[in-house]
Order: sequence, then structure tokens, then C-alpha cells
Amino acid sequence: MFVLLAFAIMNSSPYGSSALPDDRPPATGLALDPVVLKDLQRLQPRDGVAFVNRLLRLYRDTLDKHQQAISTAWATRHFRVIQDSAHTLKSASANIGARELAEVCHALEQALRHEHWDEASRWVAPCLDTLRRTTEAVDALLGRPV
Repeated sequence: MFVLLAFAIMNSSPYGSSALPDDRPPATGLALDPVVLKDLQRLQPRDGVAFVNRLLRLYRDTLDKHQQAISTAWATRHFRVIQDSAHTLKSASANIGARELAEVCHALEQALRHEHWDEASRWVAPCLDTLRRTTEAVDALLGRPV
């Protein structure tokens, strides 16, 4: 079932797979794009809300892990761990409609991939801040205390 969910998410993303094209629409300032969430609901006509809630729970289950991984890895200069977390978050966030998080993770991942350490250092704090705001938005949608 998880494979089917992942396939559905990947094929409904405004960015296609995990790629973020240069002509992508700008982030709206919202942590989660309601248009993407509505599109995901339409994938399951019988109970789209429950489907999106399952996707959000799966996504939410990874957010704390990646926040911790990025924070710890930055403090210890394990750049590959940060790059891997940024890559995973970029893809998952783009697919669920967390465009701003996808964008900052993309920038962080690219800076690390090209060993631009100064540039990467400028993206860590925005990444963690956007990750926090996205987590709060997902929690609010799922009815969890923020």
C-alpha cells in the first residue's frame, strides 16, 4: 500500500517527481499549498480527506527525524547527513505541497552537493525554521497540539 501512496504522491506533485524546475511557481507563504492538498484529495474520490490525512501523517512522522538529523549533523559537520536529509525532505515536501520547505531544502542540498560551504551555512537556519513552520502547519491540519 505504501508503494501505491508514494506513486500517487509522486504523480500528483506540482513538480513532477523530485525535480524542482526553474520555472516552478513561487512559494505562496503558506506552509502547505491548499491546491496540492485538494489535488491529492481528488486521487481518492470516495474518501479523499482520509487519504490526505494518511499522507500527512506519513509525512509528519519524518519531519522530527530530519530536523534532528540536520541540527545534529550541522553541529558535528557531517555534511553528507544534511545533504541526504535535505534531499529526502525536498522530494517529500514538494509532493505534499510544502513548497517553501522543498525550495530551501533544494538550495541547501545543492550548496552541499557542490561543496559551497558558506552558501550551505546560509541555508541551514532558514531550512530549520521552515521545517518548524511546516511541522506546525501539518500538526494543525491533523488536529495535533501545536
